[in-house]
Amino acid sequence: MNNICLNKVALYCLVTITFITHNTTYCQNKSYNTYVSFSIGPAFPLSVLNSKDVQKDIAGFAITGFNTNLSLDFQPLKNIGFSLLIKQATYPVKTKALAAKYAYLNPGSSFTIEADDWDIGGEFVGVYGIVPLGDSSKIALTFRGYIGLMSGSTPAYLIKEEKNTGSQIWTEQAMGGTEGNFGYVLGGDLRFRIKPRLDFVINADYLFSEQSFNHIAYSNSAGQSGFTACDMKYTSINATLGIIYRINKK
Repeated sequence: MNNICLNKVALYCLVTITFITHNTTYCQNKSYNTYVSFSIGPAFPLSVLNSKDVQKDIAGFAITGFNTNLSLDFQPLKNIGFSLLIKQATYPVKTKALAAKYAYLNPGSSFTIEADDWDIGGEFVGVYGIVPLGDSSKIALTFRGYIGLMSGSTPAYLIKEEKNTGSQIWTEQAMGGTEGNFGYVLGGDLRFRIKPRLDFVINADYLFSEQSFNHIAYSNSAGQSGFTACDMKYTSINATLGIIYRINKK
């Protein structure tokens, strides 16, 4: 994850923690449960984002990355609640496969490529339902659905072309573009009570957001520069492990 995304996650954590700190007393006086949770784990890109097909015009060449979830849950009913979610995911680029694509399209040349990651993140609102497993209520299954505004970014890259004779003939570089659009997250988790206020959670979800990047700046060694465009469907299956802390305890 690039520095911008790391800074966003840090800012999100700070804002959420500040909100919880100032509202703990309020929540303790309510009859409903309030939870804050954090989890982290791998993100598995799908479809076009994951494609490495050299025949396709659009292929993300993304490989397994990681994602984080930070959520604040309010449960006014016994088994139904509302949730605020901050989610961030990043997917590295398989640069060797991308270089092989360029070599396929340009016989007689070899390529080396440096690239940042694909990034996607955003803030969501959603609902969830809890299904207790067993009589002790220490294990529960939760189903969740979210919709929200997401911000995606394309990888910045540097491409170098060399003829098979060893002479470098061309370079191109581009800055990563950033755009925003709506997206959704569907998933669920399995939680295990380990202390009165603390749960261990295993989460799995599906993320989708389609982003259109229209102002990706590029330049090359031929003196050409300008803007290019790219449409990308961010789709991934994500798995995380984490903890859930109950702010108030009935």
